[in-house]
Amino acid sequence: MELENALNFVMVCFGMMLTGASYSIPTPIYPQEALDRGVSVSQSGIVIGSAYLATFLFTPFCGALIGKFGIRRLFLAGVFITGVGNILFGFLTYIRNGTLYFGLSLVIRVFTALGESIVAPTAYPLGSNQVSEANKGKATSIVESCFGIGTVFGPVLGGFLYNLGGFGFPFWLSGFTAMFTCLFTACFLKEKPKGEVETFTREIGWWDVLKCKGILVYAIGTALGGSCLAWWQASLEPYLYENFQLDSKMTGLIITGNSLTYTFLAPLFGLFIDKGLSSFHAVCVGNVITMVAMLLLGPVPGLESLHNIPAIVTAMVLLGLGTASGLIGGLLGLMECSQTNKLPQTDQTHSLMSSLWLISLCIGSFVGAGLGSVTFDQFGFSWSCSIEAIIIGISVLLFCGCETSRRARRKIEYQQI
Repeated sequence: MELENALNFVMVCFGMMLTGASYSIPTPIYPQEALDRGVSVSQSGIVIGSAYLATFLFTPFCGALIGKFGIRRLFLAGVFITGVGNILFGFLTYIRNGTLYFGLSLVIRVFTALGESIVAPTAYPLGSNQVSEANKGKATSIVESCFGIGTVFGPVLGGFLYNLGGFGFPFWLSGFTAMFTCLFTACFLKEKPKGEVETFTREIGWWDVLKCKGILVYAIGTALGGSCLAWWQASLEPYLYENFQLDSKMTGLIITGNSLTYTFLAPLFGLFIDKGLSSFHAVCVGNVITMVAMLLLGPVPGLESLHNIPAIVTAMVLLGLGTASGLIGGLLGLMECSQTNKLPQTDQTHSLMSSLWLISLCIGSFVGAGLGSVTFDQFGFSWSCSIEAIIIGISVLLFCGCETSRRARRKIEYQQI
């Protein structure tokens, strides 16, 4: 990798890191602030989950915009909008009326998600463009792990800075850092690495992507991974405060167990897949591990002996392991589908595939945040986590059944030939 490509890669990774922090900073501090103003846990879940729904709605347009504005300009615009949105979210600290607080939270969070939805689909192809074909899996997983680094520092810094300077401080610091990063990156980031030759290839659209064989398993597997990550986001802080009297800072530290594990293991799974590990197996194994993690996090009704902080931390670590396997497997599996279905390997194709991955992740996260909050209000934390584990377990059985059926059909076709 040349120096120019290395610098480009670092800037793309830092942009993804800021995006990850933007997603996760509200998790340990927003729900309690909202409760103090009369906003319920379910409503907090809607605000947190709205980011994923907005990303789902905005992301499909990103692939089309790349052809018009270029991947570099979109990436910079996404980082800038994310920064502005975080700055505005910090000013919610001055709103005391519960209804107004909820409404403005929702509007600003959706605006911020507009920027976040632009950064990710452009960052993956921008990052992979900087390396050779043999290393694209590792590069993609490193870019994704930088998103994980953002989610690691987001809750920790969010809780620490909240205790240091109040609700607005972490959002203002994150927002101004993103805006400064955007201005700095605009001076140096190149859309195409040095020496790359432009060649004419046909343009593709969403229909070309959606009719690819094999994408359904990877899209659904990614959605399930997203639902696991969001299921507890609005309910974990109230649960830990009520049962263990833990403040926002301690909640952020516990969440770190999930994010750190994901961050360090995501590049490893990218390396394993580059070396021959099946993306399908990575998705299935990852979802099995996340199922076990959710059963332990609750814990399962009847296992009161596991109702303690060490068990919760262990569950967070397992959740990071499972989502690292499942989500990286899903992302690289979708990229493999674009190759096996003979789509042109261009920035537009890679952006559309990463957009589909992000859309699937956001659908799962939105549904997970909503159902996790509702089931917490209705049945409590233990049953809420167990319900998610049951859903994941059923899905893994369906995946394995579909794969077994597919292999049987291929064997019969081969014998007939």
